[in-house]
Amino acid sequence: MNQNYKPFQLSLLLFLILTPSYLFSQSVSGLVMDTETKETIPFATVQIGDNFGVITNGEGVFEINTERFSTKDSLSFSFMGYEKQQIALKDFNKKDTILLKQSVNTLDKVYLIDKNLNAETIIDSVKANIAKNYPKTTEKLTAFQRTKHNNNVIDLDFEIKKADFVQKKTLENINAELASFSKLSKNNSSNTYYDSYLNIYKNQENPLKVDLIKGTKLFNRERNTSTDNIQNKALGIIAKKIESKNSFKLRTGILTMNDSVDLKTFFSTKTDTLNLKEKSKSISSLFNQYGFGDGTDFGFITDNNKYTYTIKNAIDYNNEMVYVLSFEPDRGSAKYTGNLYISSNTFAVLKMDYKLAEGEKGKKLNLKFLFGIKYEETEKSVLVIFQNNISNNGYSPKYIKVSNKQYTYFNRSLTFIENNKDRQDRVKLKVDILSEAIVNKENEILLLNTELISENTYENFKQKEVVELETIEQYDPILWESYNIIAPDKAIKEFEY
Repeated sequence: MNQNYKPFQLSLLLFLILTPSYLFSQSVSGLVMDTETKETIPFATVQIGDNFGVITNGEGVFEINTERFSTKDSLSFSFMGYEKQQIALKDFNKKDTILLKQSVNTLDKVYLIDKNLNAETIIDSVKANIAKNYPKTTEKLTAFQRTKHNNNVIDLDFEIKKADFVQKKTLENINAELASFSKLSKNNSSNTYYDSYLNIYKNQENPLKVDLIKGTKLFNRERNTSTDNIQNKALGIIAKKIESKNSFKLRTGILTMNDSVDLKTFFSTKTDTLNLKEKSKSISSLFNQYGFGDGTDFGFITDNNKYTYTIKNAIDYNNEMVYVLSFEPDRGSAKYTGNLYISSNTFAVLKMDYKLAEGEKGKKLNLKFLFGIKYEETEKSVLVIFQNNISNNGYSPKYIKVSNKQYTYFNRSLTFIENNKDRQDRVKLKVDILSEAIVNKENEILLLNTELISENTYENFKQKEVVELETIEQYDPILWESYNIIAPDKAIKEFEY
């Protein structure tokens, strides 16, 4: 052996020789496309092993962490109606393109008729097997959630109507500044992205709990038009001029919202935080509506007498035959149209995509003339992908995406009444707020791991109240390099700051 080798160099050489299978990038990324059309395939499954994987984003791009695997392991790519493909990690090049070939249709309508199967009997079988296919268990889930808010300001106005402790000239200056701010904000829109990596403790009989491992908020603080940011800016203008040593009661209309408010604190710019109680409620609602839970949104299955169904096709998926059914409203109270992908073996719904039918509206509330509040959901679309859950021998959501467009109107007064024992000496501050906007939201959650846990494990976990988010004005892939996430799309990567 060459005597010029130093001990460190020799050790390094032996390591390279003896452990070649582990020397590769800790993550791989790529693009999944149709072999013939060369179109990208959004929401395709990318896995290593039975229960570790991600999906492609809306542009067909994926990123997956591979540090716990060796080059002997393989990535598998699958999508309904396509042949599954496997590629060894050692053969995978960074930012590779994977081409999937459409599978041949193996079942036609003649076969369905011969087996006395039609769309209605398939849906009836789905209903009959819901409890078995989607069991209720106590679980710990690991998930990545991304929420996008696009807020387009139609109208905006802030005005101080009364301020007993502010001089008239000062009040005029504040209102002039608020009017200028409101004018500049009108007809502007912006995007805000919230990314969260979290553990979810789920118990069917008790409130869901969440543990935020990492959270970021991507936005431009100066140009952001979200309701919270605009309100904070307007209140910040007021805060500069506020002088009062006493605390105040806050009222909106006839209701007291808070008994003790410090004006300087209330009108100061708020820290970017996440209320975990609200977060747990929103995720719980997501699971209940789109995971066959209480308050399910799947009326096209549970109230199937209100819909018309048609067998469109039968396709292969992971060596299983899947029925593809379309549905549309048949009665006045039905409001969705879409497609269901149903296992021929278990009659479990493996995938569904649906939207509000033409002319239909989603949730709405109109108290415009009574309380100055109006809300209307004008568009809504949903995609849910289920996976076979080894831990509970059933199915659970793998990916949920809910997109909606909302009209919001708010015209209210905030009245601050000083906490002073002498009623005659109490001072008041009254702020009128008018806000009208179109809000587009995208909420997607990817379930990365499911683990059955005991009731004690659930009970022993104590959820925090509030956590701070890491605010960023430019996407940085290093922030998420050790996590499995939904790959960022072009808009996120090129976010202007």
